[in-house]
Amino acid sequence: MAEAYDRFVRQFKLAVDYSEFLCYRYIGLDRKNKKLILIDHSSYEKQEQCVCLHEVGESKIIHTKDEDQSIKSVLLELRNKRNNKPVQFCFYNKDHDPLIELPSLSRKAIHWKTKVDIHKHRGNVSFEAEYVL
Repeated sequence: MAEAYDRFVRQFKLAVDYSEFLCYRYIGLDRKNKKLILIDHSSYEKQEQCVCLHEVGESKIIHTKDEDQSIKSVLLELRNKRNNKPVQFCFYNKDHDPLIELPSLSRKAIHWKTKVDIHKHRGNVSFEAEYVL
């Protein structure tokens, strides 16, 4: 995971202001360059993406449920403005995370959605505006 992070930082010349490690997942925000790093090595298929926030149109939290109607996963979905293509980042997965972590990881998903919504618009965001986060 550290290699993927270093590769993104060098390739896109990032200066990550906010970041969070969630077991085998990482999410980081570069406010100046309006980029979001998404790294997920929790499952067999690894996700490594650098998303330009200027290209994000819609963001939402998705709760998927299993046949017992219990929460299976909590995802942050970012939709591209131009082609409507979704990018999803998993905050909670029933197969990898303990159930006791569900409330905390759900709050973190909401927190990061709010950060994305604030920073996806052009221009600088004052620290006072971010303080509420």
